[in-house]
Amino acid sequence: MFKKLPIPHIRSKKGKLIIGRFFYSEITDITGTPVLVMIGSRIRYNINRLKNMVNGAKIFYSCKANSIPHVLKVISDEKIGIEVVSLFELELALKYFNGDRIILTSPIKQKELLEKAIKSKIKTVASTFSDLELLLTYEEAGLLSAQTDILLRIATSKTSHLGFNLNDDMIQNKLMKYLQMSDSINIIGIHLHSATQIHSLIDEFKMRLNKAINAIDFLSAAGVNIKFVDLGGGLPESMEVPDELLSTLNDLFIKFKDNYPNIELAIEPGRFIVGDAGILLASVLGIEDVNEKIVFLDAGINVLPKFSGGKTHFAIANKLNVRYDSKMTIRGNLPTEIDILKKNYFLPSTTQKGDIMVAFNAGAYTFPLWQRFCTLLPPIVWVYDDKWEIIKEKESTESYLNLFIRDNHERS
Repeated sequence: MFKKLPIPHIRSKKGKLIIGRFFYSEITDITGTPVLVMIGSRIRYNINRLKNMVNGAKIFYSCKANSIPHVLKVISDEKIGIEVVSLFELELALKYFNGDRIILTSPIKQKELLEKAIKSKIKTVASTFSDLELLLTYEEAGLLSAQTDILLRIATSKTSHLGFNLNDDMIQNKLMKYLQMSDSINIIGIHLHSATQIHSLIDEFKMRLNKAINAIDFLSAAGVNIKFVDLGGGLPESMEVPDELLSTLNDLFIKFKDNYPNIELAIEPGRFIVGDAGILLASVLGIEDVNEKIVFLDAGINVLPKFSGGKTHFAIANKLNVRYDSKMTIRGNLPTEIDILKKNYFLPSTTQKGDIMVAFNAGAYTFPLWQRFCTLLPPIVWVYDDKWEIIKEKESTESYLNLFIRDNHERS
């Protein structure tokens, strides 16, 4: 029998998957497969879990994890902030959030992006000397306000391409020269980030806090008053993080705030908030049994990209109450040997063509990374309380063609 289902918003009845209040088949009979299902109530639950257990830091949702408008609406309603990295994300965020709830952390800022951020009074992170040069250019042109608040990104390793390595004397001196050249750039905080899907979560945040303290000491000695420290993201999916770990993390934050009571802490969870709120439903196209059992799905790395780094779990949606006793390789149907989702994964020996595979933890870094390679993009369904709706239609050949300026070369 399949192990306990990962979140309370998903359950089993007579061996069949129920999402919210609906049998999975009520959705797939209409949408077909593959289909991404986002569970709005789970997103809200994850936000409030983090608010309650990690109250030592403000929350800025990492938009790059999942930028579906329905997701952003829930996040905005929960009164947390949002972190963005591009002009597209900034323009999208401004439709749901006031400027004071947005932080911009992109590497090198292009002109249009920086201008919009300044105009909208966004907390903006300077990650490179190129960012500082552009800000100085704007100051010379009279485009900066008397005090434009900026955060400095601090490098977390010697080899990092992003952020200022304050252990390097040359970088320290160059940074101070830039800051002394400006009357308008007001450094109010620092930003740190190194990775997503961190395995040693506590050690990672201890490292970032130590880097932050070193940066605060250096900048304070130079007369810079730090008021805000953004420690970045990296938390795994909510279902993968026990309460004890969140409590330990919060203890670190509280200890920091005891020593620096005038500095506000922030974190940027993305995967934690939306990861386990998304599931993908796919059809089993067939099973090949030669040297190993291989399950072919109508969804592969084009919709469950390896780059997403999610801790994906699989089950057969219509066979949850049978033994999972047979090792199989789960793969997509793309014409490449790398379209492998899992190897040596236990599934029912009765798995067959026509079954529906469910992939849990599919809510983060999937939709933003979808590829059309040989395929069309699948639909997205939104489940909330007692209703579900299609919020993105399945792509068709015609809708794909309409993305382009049509020419006259199609056959009549």
